[in-house]
Amino acid sequence: MKHCANPGCPAQSDDGTTVEYQDSVLHCGHCAALLQPGPAPEPPAVEWTDLVRVRAFSEPHSAFAAQSALRAEGIESFLANAHLAGLAWPYGVVAGGVQLQVRAEDAERARAILSVFGDLAAEAASLSSEPLSAACPRCGVAGPTPVRRRGWWASLLGLLGAPPPAVASVGLRCRACGLEYQD
Repeated sequence: MKHCANPGCPAQSDDGTTVEYQDSVLHCGHCAALLQPGPAPEPPAVEWTDLVRVRAFSEPHSAFAAQSALRAEGIESFLANAHLAGLAWPYGVVAGGVQLQVRAEDAERARAILSVFGDLAAEAASLSSEPLSAACPRCGVAGPTPVRRRGWWASLLGLLGAPPPAVASVGLRCRACGLEYQD
């Protein structure tokens, strides 16, 4: 048995394992280097660390943004369930959302960095929940709240495993009498 000893060979994987060849082969099929006799050396042992969940997100793009913020600060992180939530949003929610995980020793620092994301989300939610100045056509009370409605087709898409549509008709609901109407 022979193996390619070229560290720059495209067939060599990230963990250090190399491709092995039969004795009749002289050159590596990927980099054309002369093959070395004997089996390939054992790859170095992988050191596993315990990961801690620092935040869960309902949508993958928010999790990727948070992961980029951690990467910019030099914190390695891992996203669990990101592909599941991206392919079938309801299954991602059932699995606990997209979970951003870091090493235990980086958890406090990561939470401090991610607290900025929470503050921005709370600020955006408070802006969207401020009452509007329009008056109700039935009772005349000012300050209706916005109501997002999705049609029956959105429910059908959800049952088929598709993510909910981003576009929704927006109406208003009176805080006093409960009338729903369009502005």
